Amino acid sequence: MNIARYISRRMDGADSGSFTHSVTRIATVSIALGIAVMIVSFSILHGFREQIQNKIFSFGAHLQLSRYDTNNSLEVAPISEPVLRRQLARYPQVASVQAFARKTAIIKTTDEVLGVVLKGVSETHGPSAMRANIVAGSFIHYADSAASNDIVISQKIADKLRLKVGSPALFYFIQQPPRVRKFRVSGIYQTGLDEFDEVYVLGDLRQIQELNAWPDSLVGAWRCACATLRSSTTPSTSFTSSCPTRCASKKRPTSMRSSSTGFSC
Repeated sequence: MNIARYISRRMDGADSGSFTHSVTRIATVSIALGIAVMIVSFSILHGFREQIQNKIFSFGAHLQLSRYDTNNSLEVAPISEPVLRRQLARYPQVASVQAFARKTAIIKTTDEVLGVVLKGVSETHGPSAMRANIVAGSFIHYADSAASNDIVISQKIADKLRLKVGSPALFYFIQQPPRVRKFRVSGIYQTGLDEFDEVYVLGDLRQIQELNAWPDSLVGAWRCACATLRSSTTPSTSFTSSCPTRCASKKRPTSMRSSSTGFSC
């Protein structure tokens, strides 16, 4: 005889007005409520996790490919766009790739001065994922021939510099010789991540190419969106081994970084 089943049947079959019946019903309801609260809590945590991942990946993608450099500067040596793009297109792990470049600058308004990083992006190979984070105005309007003067700033930078959609902004680039560019705020984004919102301004990639005297075939780096994600501590071994490790220009190696620790393509 199964003792546990015998006891459970005796308790369940007790009179509705007995103490045992009341305790059994209270315990059953308590366990059901506890499990329901756990399910709701895990669902909320999963939703927050997905939202944070999407915001991180919308700005930096799953992987970033850039020329290997021991210098920790955000401004890296350029890499050849056509060669690397053709090589990346051969791998099924890569869903899409977009070129970008970064350049440090100082924004000066009538009352404020702020150091930022201008991230030049391009939509030649598809729309930018940052469009989903726009909270005011619109994304960059790309011209067919000339570089666009539109920029997208974060809500935090807009509040610090008292800028709004349509406001002009002077950018000073510390280089030889120093350069000044006048841009127009076309939109304001907000990711909720201070690492991005306090530093980055989005602009046309061709602006940085012109400032650095790069031809159209050179870019700062590539952002790669992977087809699928899985939990891991390092980038996928199969993708790392098959990824091109050298660029055609000067044959210097490239480096690969994951945009979010703990996930790989």
